Amino acid sequence: LSLIEKRHLQKFLGWLHLTHTNKSSIARKLSTLRSFFNYLLRLGQIDCLPTEGIKNPKQEKRQPTIIN
Repeated sequence: LSLIEKRHLQKFLGWLHLTHTNKSSIARKLSTLRSFFNYLLRLGQIDCLPTEGIKNPKQEKRQPTIIN
């Protein structure tokens, strides 16, 4: 697990973007990865967080639907 670096996660997130994955789904996957790596850090399995400095994708603002 110590071989996983920030660039690996960035490539994964880039691949998700290229496959037209919704931004909210990408944000959920990134949140899951953050939680997993925080858990590994608490257990002492890794020395640093590879997710540090990676931001969530900007969410699209939805317009409310108008009822006639």
